[in-house]
Amino acid sequence: MRRSGTLLLAVLAASASLAQPYGNEWIDPSRPYWRFTVAADGIYRVDSAALADAGFPIGTVDPRTIQVFGREQEVPIFIEGEDDGVLNGADFIELHAMRNDGWMDGALYELPGIQSNPFHSLYNDSIRYYITWSAGTTAPLRVKPYTNTDHTPHTPRPWVWRETLSQFGLAYYLGDRGLFGASSSFMVEGEGYFRSWPLETYGADGTLLFQVPSQNPYQQPDAPPSRIDMAVAGANSPSNGACDDHHLQVFYGANLVQALDTTYRAYQYHRLGFDLPTGALDTWATNIQTRAVYDLQACAGANYQDRQNIAYIKLRYPRAMNFGGEPIADVRVPHNGTTDTLAYLRFIGFWGTPVVYAYGDTLRRVQVVQDGFGFWQALIPLAPNATETRVFMYRQEQIAAPAGLRPVSASGQFTDLVQAQQDSAMLIVTHASLRTAAEQYAMTRATSPTNPMNAVVVDVDELYDQFGGGVPKHPLAIRRFAKFALDQWDTDPRALFLVGKSVLAPSINGLNGHRDDPSVYPKCLVPTLGFPPSDMCFTLGLNGDPTDMVIPVGRLAARTPDEVDLYRSKVEQFEGWDEPEPWMKNILHFRGGFVESEFQQFDNYLRQYELLAEDTNFIGKVTQFNKNTPGVYGQASADSVKHLIEDEGVTLMTFFAHASGGGFDITIDNPVNYNWGGRYPAIIGNSCYAGNVHLAPSESASEKNVLVPNAGAIAFMASVDIGLSNMLYLYTLEWYRSFSQVNHGGGIGEHMRYAAKQQLQGSGYLNVNNAHTFTLHGDPTLVLHTFDRPDLAVSEPDVLIAPDPVTADLDTFTVDVIVTNLGKGTGGTTNVVLERRLVEENQVMQPMYVPVSASTFRDTVRFRLPVLANEGGQGLNILNIRVDLDPDAIAEVDDLGNNAVQASLLITSGEIFPVEPFKFAIIPDAAPVLKASTGDPFAPMRAYRFQIDTVDTYDSPVFEEVVINAPGGVVSWSPQQIFGLNAQQDSLVYFWRCTPDSTGDGTYDWRESSFQHITDRRGWGQAQFFQFKEDGFPQVIYDRPQRLFRFNDAPRGIRCEVTGGSGLICSYYIDLQWVDGQGCGGERALHVAVIDPATFEPWKTCWNGQDLDHQFGNINSCDSLCERSSRAQKYFSYWPSRPSHMAGLTDLLENQVPPGYHILMWTYVGTNKPGMDANGGQALYDAFNSIGATDLQNAPDTVPYIFFGTKGDPGSVIQVTGATSNAAINLSTFVSTQGVAGDIVAPWAGPASEWKGLYWDEFPNDMRDSVNVQVYGVTPFGAEQLVFERGGPLDSIPQTVFQSGINAAQFPFVRLRAKLLNDSVAEPLPSQLDRWQLLMTPEPECAIDPPLGFVSNLEGIAEPQQAELAVAVHNISPFDMDSLLMHAWVVSADGQRRPVHDKRNAPLPAGAVLMDTIRFSTDGLGGLNTIIIEANPVDSATGGYDQYEQYHFNNIAQLRFTVNEDNENPLLDVTFDGVHILDGDIVSARPEILVTLDDENPVLLMDQPSDTINFKVFLTEPSGTVRRIHFHDGAGIEVMRFIPATGADNIARIDYRPTFTLDGVYKLTVQANDASGNISGDRNYDIRFEVITRPTITDVLNYPNPFTTSTRFVFTVTGTEPPTYLKVQILTITGRVVREIGPAELGPVRVGRNITEFAWDGTDQFGDRLGRGVYLYRVIAQLHGEEMERRESGASPHIEKGFGKMYLLY
Repeated sequence: MRRSGTLLLAVLAASASLAQPYGNEWIDPSRPYWRFTVAADGIYRVDSAALADAGFPIGTVDPRTIQVFGREQEVPIFIEGEDDGVLNGADFIELHAMRNDGWMDGALYELPGIQSNPFHSLYNDSIRYYITWSAGTTAPLRVKPYTNTDHTPHTPRPWVWRETLSQFGLAYYLGDRGLFGASSSFMVEGEGYFRSWPLETYGADGTLLFQVPSQNPYQQPDAPPSRIDMAVAGANSPSNGACDDHHLQVFYGANLVQALDTTYRAYQYHRLGFDLPTGALDTWATNIQTRAVYDLQACAGANYQDRQNIAYIKLRYPRAMNFGGEPIADVRVPHNGTTDTLAYLRFIGFWGTPVVYAYGDTLRRVQVVQDGFGFWQALIPLAPNATETRVFMYRQEQIAAPAGLRPVSASGQFTDLVQAQQDSAMLIVTHASLRTAAEQYAMTRATSPTNPMNAVVVDVDELYDQFGGGVPKHPLAIRRFAKFALDQWDTDPRALFLVGKSVLAPSINGLNGHRDDPSVYPKCLVPTLGFPPSDMCFTLGLNGDPTDMVIPVGRLAARTPDEVDLYRSKVEQFEGWDEPEPWMKNILHFRGGFVESEFQQFDNYLRQYELLAEDTNFIGKVTQFNKNTPGVYGQASADSVKHLIEDEGVTLMTFFAHASGGGFDITIDNPVNYNWGGRYPAIIGNSCYAGNVHLAPSESASEKNVLVPNAGAIAFMASVDIGLSNMLYLYTLEWYRSFSQVNHGGGIGEHMRYAAKQQLQGSGYLNVNNAHTFTLHGDPTLVLHTFDRPDLAVSEPDVLIAPDPVTADLDTFTVDVIVTNLGKGTGGTTNVVLERRLVEENQVMQPMYVPVSASTFRDTVRFRLPVLANEGGQGLNILNIRVDLDPDAIAEVDDLGNNAVQASLLITSGEIFPVEPFKFAIIPDAAPVLKASTGDPFAPMRAYRFQIDTVDTYDSPVFEEVVINAPGGVVSWSPQQIFGLNAQQDSLVYFWRCTPDSTGDGTYDWRESSFQHITDRRGWGQAQFFQFKEDGFPQVIYDRPQRLFRFNDAPRGIRCEVTGGSGLICSYYIDLQWVDGQGCGGERALHVAVIDPATFEPWKTCWNGQDLDHQFGNINSCDSLCERSSRAQKYFSYWPSRPSHMAGLTDLLENQVPPGYHILMWTYVGTNKPGMDANGGQALYDAFNSIGATDLQNAPDTVPYIFFGTKGDPGSVIQVTGATSNAAINLSTFVSTQGVAGDIVAPWAGPASEWKGLYWDEFPNDMRDSVNVQVYGVTPFGAEQLVFERGGPLDSIPQTVFQSGINAAQFPFVRLRAKLLNDSVAEPLPSQLDRWQLLMTPEPECAIDPPLGFVSNLEGIAEPQQAELAVAVHNISPFDMDSLLMHAWVVSADGQRRPVHDKRNAPLPAGAVLMDTIRFSTDGLGGLNTIIIEANPVDSATGGYDQYEQYHFNNIAQLRFTVNEDNENPLLDVTFDGVHILDGDIVSARPEILVTLDDENPVLLMDQPSDTINFKVFLTEPSGTVRRIHFHDGAGIEVMRFIPATGADNIARIDYRPTFTLDGVYKLTVQANDASGNISGDRNYDIRFEVITRPTITDVLNYPNPFTTSTRFVFTVTGTEPPTYLKVQILTITGRVVREIGPAELGPVRVGRNITEFAWDGTDQFGDRLGRGVYLYRVIAQLHGEEMERRESGASPHIEKGFGKMYLLY
């Protein structure tokens, strides 16, 4: 029965790989060697001159020490003149050397004893021998002269044994195979070289007769019998191995006597033999007949075919002592039981003088003499203990020097490959022509930023010497070397990288192999192993496991150093991507197939791959492209593929398709047509032959993708042989499993090792064949962008806000955050935190959090937020989003760099806001124009109500009101009466407000501002009690009814909530208002909040240059990694794992917090008792105990804990400890206040370009009151620094003093703070602040103001037209602006943000208007979009606005617009020589083929050379070969001419003018799509046409016939050009010519099917109507003066002797 491939492989691994020696045991690395090559059996001489010429030190080497090695052992040599210890001029080395045969090949067979032909090498006839000298420890082997010529005592022998070998024109056969011809790459039974044509039956017995040489047999009565030995093997398996299905009989002699009759089965190999009488031998050549007997129908079935291969026939016969004029004789002298130790040979018929080597008691060079009768005589010393002695005779005149004597290396020494080892190295085996480039590649591998490893470069030629028995191209050299490295090196090699083109060894199935084709031989630089060719078998089973490719193998099929260098450059670019990026998760799947069932099957396969790829650990993103047409080729979506390759990047591309034309039946464009940007993918080609890099032409899909500079693949994995879909599926499935899960992070070779090992667990040749032949073209150590840890990332485009736009009339909106894991997928969970800041209010809201898993590539979390329209939410909002920072729960590749993002949100409305004069302005204008900006600059026309008064109740006698109808933008009002008061009273404060007018429900949404008029002054001020109402009042009550400031003596609420194990539920509140929370990292920590009892304000951390005195050894201090970049924190964080932190905490509690201050302390994540014990010790616990936190010393580890107390007040202490590590606890209490101190805190004043002074006034209620006015400078980044502090009786800071302390460039904003104290009476009141006024020069204010200008072409725009719009920006202030920066971006229908405009314009003077035109392409913007325009945006360099302004909300406008998409298919048209042909028509052998693509899109023109990517042209030749026709060939010569579209008609053309040299039917396949990716139809354009290269014309018919009014002439022309002369003659039946129609009348004629433009109307030459009846016609056709050949056609039966008949009717 048939053996399984896996079982065979196991035997091979045990018998061949493990038991074989390495082959280099004879080498001493310290000694020099010279080598020469032998290709034929013979005696060779190397003289001293040749040795000297080769650099051999003949002057210093004693010839008695010289040694020669061959076939991995020492060869005895004869040295003429060695006895004097000097190699003199006449001295030489002589040896018997043999050509190479199959002596090494047996180790490649799966079983011992099945080597098909041991007499013929699978790889080379040539073999190398090596010369050196010994170290003196062992005597070199010598051929000893034997000079005894005393023949007298001896009787001459009448015969000797001779063997003749017949091999009969060898051809390579595959041997044992499974279904579909699948086989192992190791040699199987029946595989190897056999007779070129097998013995076969064809419904009857089949015979082959061989003439076996048998010259001059000794046929005397005492002649012993002869013997035939032969080897046969089955060449087919009619019964599939179920029974004996081959029957062989062998006959011999002239009468064909039967000698053998045997049966066997399948591909079994048999050595057969039989004796035959020597008398039956012919004296020249003896008949041996083999017969395949056709009688096994019961086993093999009816009409079976029996095919048997004959490897060789060897005849051993006694030969008479006449050698028949031969120059070489290799005979055996029989001992015949004699006691004589010498055999006397007396022979004749040897051509020339024989040199005789006798393999007797030792190898001897026997002296021969010739007697007087012309007989040669020699005495042969016989071998002891043997039955015969070998004698080799060679014609002395034929002795020559061997070829190629030279040192084995530049140093003459072999590389000591034990000493050459490197730790865990890659083995690089290369060819000498590529050595320098390979060493440069090794350097790249050693210095790789992402995947460095040692590399050892070895010349494959040296491996032939050391491990290949001296046989060039023998693959065992590489396999043995790999085994040697595994066994002898301290660490196992990590990979085997074969750098050099390989060509399969045998010529088979029409493929030229290097063994048999001399033109191919030099193209094989680094050989592969076996057939089908396999690189992975070099290391398969070397560790004793027959399923394990113990060293992963890859190859670079480079032919030149340039190809190695281009690949090295690609690898350097590939491995330069050392940080995770989103594109690295992209995997493209391409599904081909011919029929619906294959579509479904391949889809299912790819779906399984997708499940693995998108699962942990790789968590990829798979995009699949499908071919859904039954044609040979289908085209993947060009634009989509191009976008993924060029705009993003791809890590892996997997095809499941049929192979065709060096590619797949689902195509992408030529790799060189893409801009890869260094992002080269690996490709898996599940198809037949796609990976076959072992053919002489380098035309495989693998080579076309890998060996291209700066383009294509970094590695290509595919079968080099048949590709059965189920086998390919299983292999690639396991590859994906290794890649994504089992060996995540490993090299490509490791994944192939795993996949092969899994497949080889299965039985049968199908599994073996697929595993052996799935080949890696590329570096096996390459890692496909996998990382050992997750890397959670978020970026601005990943923040999606809905609805779009968000308006103030909504209650809530959603924020979707797309979290991308760029690294390894794990099962861990962490959190996404969103913190919202209301920009106009400078208020931070309590963070929100949502959990997110690290187990997927992308996950979307959703937050729902209130709009807070009336609480500061309108206008600009900043959303700070943090992933895995609160806490840092997952160790990542990058823990901080890509975990946070800031997004902006403009909440618009139909509201209107006062802007000029700005809020709290001091202005000199007596009658200012009031200006307000709408929340939406593009708001439609509506009514707005304005009011102004001197009180904020708007009910005084001077109250004034107006309703204005206006569109969005800036709405202005000039009050008519009220400003007359300025003439009567200076320093008057005005309140004004505006709102959209009520729609009838009586409600308004007022927005208020106030300003003060002071002649000749500008600044900021609050000079009326109602202006203070929006200030901050820590521990102060704003009592509006009484118009008083009072101290707040009400209790204050403190609450803290903590959940153990969580970094999110970890916050504290004052009076129900969230203050702060969360933390930093995954470290367990202690958080401490210190609360000022006077103001009830918590201390802030050092941040952004402020509160520098608040550095207490905490981790979140002064912009540390744990300090949030957007604000200071209101707690101090300490990690018990750090001693410095515990020392800082101890100092804070004991020395920094004053008595009476409140302390709130809680755990973050949980207690860290070991850390507190080790790094804080008793000193820390003493500090805890001193404030009353006594439970901490004995608290359990990891539990949550909260403490509150007032320092120095033990009765205030509250402690809460969780019972478990994940317990949820909270603390809530009320704290009494003193009611004697408090602050009034003004909003920021500014921005200002210059500060000029401060003035204030207050009236004390008690002389013991204390008032200190503090001036804080505010930096551009919001940090507040105390600059001045003044107390009574002072009431101003003059300009000179003020300007010396505060500079507007450093502090564009100022905050005023009044600190009030009155602790001297029972019911104290604070001093009453009457006013404070900052004099300054304000910064300007601009606003987007569409009513002053707006133009746009967005209405009805279509993709990809250029969009244009311009909107007015108005400087509404009295101050000039510098050059104005404008920015715009588009949010596309899919939520992606695309910048489209960034321009710095001219300065914008006061009152001026700027129209800035924005232009951008709408390509890719099909659907509903939003454009957002921003004037004076944030400067990326500074992080602040480009220029300071009073407001920013009115600098932003957004407009929605729809881009119509291009979804219409273009029209494809093809003509041949200007004509639309029918399917199967004949065309010219040199046609002009014009392909036209007509697209309706008038904008997206196909008018660029790069638009050739939109066309694919394929040609199926008469042989069935399909090839892609490219616009240029490999030499850059134009093959097809692209004619770009011109104008809005948008018609592009291809002009293709081939020359067809083969007759037959061709098929042209055209695929095309427009620039939008719309294909030209659901199916390919296919047209078959026939080419006949000979110039012929068919017989001509007229049509219609009969006719009444007119008839035309129909005929077909073949060849390359139409007739140069064509004439039709019309004759009467008597032969009179009545009409001749020449070329001018007939009209144009083309090669192919013709019907003339001319129609004969039945008139004669003079135009007269002919009579009714029958007429004859004939055609004269000439080409360049020669009559054209007539071609038979369907018209031929209607033509007689060149004349046709036509019938004219009326």
